[in-house]
Amino acid sequence: MPYSAREIEVLKQFRIMNPDGTLRQCNITQPPNDPPGLGPIMSPDAFERLLAADTTPDKRWSEWVFTEAGGGADAKAQSVDALRQIRDRFIDERTNGYTRPQDRVFCPAVPREVAEERWAMNEARFRDFMSVCDQDQVKRLRVFGYFRDWPGNGEVYKKVALALTQFLKMSPKVRMMNKELERTSQPTLPETPEDFVGKTYVSMAEINAKVEHYFAQKKARTDIQVKDIYDDDEIMAVAPLTYAAAVHYGYDLWPWANRANFEQVLSTEPGGGNRWGGARDEWKSRTENKKNVIVYIRFKSPVPAWMSGGGANMKLNSLSDLALDLTKDELKGNPDEWVVFDQENRNTLTIAQVKTMIMKEPTRVDPTDEDSPKTRGANVYKDVSEAQRVVDSLNRALVAIKKSLSDLSKIKVKSNVFKLE
Repeated sequence: MPYSAREIEVLKQFRIMNPDGTLRQCNITQPPNDPPGLGPIMSPDAFERLLAADTTPDKRWSEWVFTEAGGGADAKAQSVDALRQIRDRFIDERTNGYTRPQDRVFCPAVPREVAEERWAMNEARFRDFMSVCDQDQVKRLRVFGYFRDWPGNGEVYKKVALALTQFLKMSPKVRMMNKELERTSQPTLPETPEDFVGKTYVSMAEINAKVEHYFAQKKARTDIQVKDIYDDDEIMAVAPLTYAAAVHYGYDLWPWANRANFEQVLSTEPGGGNRWGGARDEWKSRTENKKNVIVYIRFKSPVPAWMSGGGANMKLNSLSDLALDLTKDELKGNPDEWVVFDQENRNTLTIAQVKTMIMKEPTRVDPTDEDSPKTRGANVYKDVSEAQRVVDSLNRALVAIKKSLSDLSKIKVKSNVFKLE
């Protein structure tokens, strides 16, 4: 295929192409892919795929691509060290005498000054040879250079190309994220080839993950999806299908609906850590097995209350917010036996007991109210008929829950907060 002037420049710079435009040939002795022997230091298939990863018009990332494909800064440092070892060995052999491997002729020792002069005469040749090594030398010395075929040494060609392809696709988001980071005086992410000098393809892949994560968490906050189950003047029942919905409709003391925990989970960096030291994803842990479903029951009409705590911590709780964590077997059973999470995050009250509390409310008399700094106030229902109306509504909601959730396999709950659809 024809190459642009910039592509030819890069191929020559990394000694894949000779100054005259021909491909540099090497006689490798070890596979792993094609049979060894004389051939290009890097096959056209390999370097053309690397060139194609840089989709910018001026191929501004190509130098970074071929630097990383050759092993990056670490391999270049190893090349410098290897050249130093070659120099030491060269001088040591000549000051002690050595046998030439090509013809087995013994060369007698010479003074160190002579050996160093000979090295100075040959240094450029060795430096040129070690600047970009072939597959044999890369495998033996772990220096900067290239494997002949795709996907490269340890699939490095493939990894470099993938990292850059993803980075260039999301570069508009990188710029957008950097503007938001600048507004909050936070360090920005590298954007240009100049920013990536000395940074590896692993760093680029991590940045890709960070950017993707950043925008996913922003979207996750508004990813409110529920299954509507029941709604009338007295009561509403829904099944949250996403973490954001669980928080939006839920009660803050329920761990999987706690807003602070939700923010901590969203702030978790790719790989697990976050600025607060980690947060347990209660929503995921409760829903990822796909064998249960969480249902919220919210009363619109007044409902009975109770006091908890003591002194300054005394708190008024009510039946307004209840949650069910139902399994397939429980959905087949008697709803009166279902146990609810209440506003104290207790999971001990049954539906039957909830109904009993409602029906007793019209005649409730609690003398301790007179001695408490906070009271439950007057009875929320003036007669039994008002209480019965609420219980009847609750019964209809329970029937709707059993019917709507009879087949849990059809309920698409998204356990992973970052899995957005």
